[in-house]
Amino acid sequence: MKISYEDFIFSYEGKRAFRQPPSRPDGRVVGVTYPKCIRKQVYFKIGFTITNLQYTPELAQKTSPEFRRVAEELILALEALYRAIHGQQAVTVISFRPLTHSSREHVLVTLYVGSLGNYDRSSIERVIKEAIINGNVGRYTVSDKNFSIRGFGAPSQPLPTSGIATCPPGQFQCDGSRCVDERRRCDSRPDCADRSDEADCEKPKACQPDEFRCGDGQCIKEFLKCDRRYDCQDGSDELSCAGVVCPPGTFRCDNGSCIDLFLRCDGRGDCPDRSGADERGCPCSPSQWQCDFGQCLDRSKLCDGTVDCPDDNSDERDCGIPGCTPDKFRCSDGTCIPAENKCNGRRECRDGSDERNC
Repeated sequence: MKISYEDFIFSYEGKRAFRQPPSRPDGRVVGVTYPKCIRKQVYFKIGFTITNLQYTPELAQKTSPEFRRVAEELILALEALYRAIHGQQAVTVISFRPLTHSSREHVLVTLYVGSLGNYDRSSIERVIKEAIINGNVGRYTVSDKNFSIRGFGAPSQPLPTSGIATCPPGQFQCDGSRCVDERRRCDSRPDCADRSDEADCEKPKACQPDEFRCGDGQCIKEFLKCDRRYDCQDGSDELSCAGVVCPPGTFRCDNGSCIDLFLRCDGRGDCPDRSGADERGCPCSPSQWQCDFGQCLDRSKLCDGTVDCPDDNSDERDCGIPGCTPDKFRCSDGTCIPAENKCNGRRECRDGSDERNC
């Protein structure tokens, strides 16, 4: 099978870029040093939907803090799951794209999983598929809507090193060619091919009898294991857990986490998975209006030109054309934005209608 190098472009900063640079007649790449030996790697291009993440324009910018934050959370959660199988698996987030389902805007994430030392594709696929079936990747609720997975063998030519000179704060240089998050140093799992990230590390201290040792050596209280909340930095306390039943006096969120019952129907979403499950089906007072997703709002906020429902825009739907003041522009979804923001080169309306016909 011929492998397109376009399928190996990793553009998220801190990861190896597989874009093929100019080459000489003999096929060697200009200006790079080829390793004498490179181990075979297997790659997977994966796509799935996040249902509890609101899409923002910042997620389209790979250098934005929001892109980096969400990408790093997904990377840490998935790599924690992959530690349960043989080999070294590295995750790279490629892109986030908006998806509209009913009244809510979901996010389609595309990422790559590279595996070194494990060529059993079924085991690598099984980890991501089980996460999708269970409905959670870290603190994000995921769906099999638009789920896709495509496997590739190793590239036919050795991958040149990029020769990164320095890494940004919070990262360290790995293999002389890429930057890795500082939290992965001395976590008892080699991330660098030369294992330099696990060299000169202090021996992990012994945990107490009533404690659980995380995959990175951290000790937490035993009762925190399988409580549907990530207490280990690497998420290992929530691996291989059976279904959890919430005790009396608590409420079970969509991802299985338990919160105090008094937090239900308090007007705020308190579930850590941001699903808003604790605010669904709650009665609203006569002076309030209920969003599609269950949130109660003061009726004065209905059709006021601002989206107040936190998980949908139902408070600004079906409001009729006259809904914005003369100094505002009305988006196609009924929301209002300052008139000067129309055609400013940035998407201010959630549906992007302010940048059409400019």
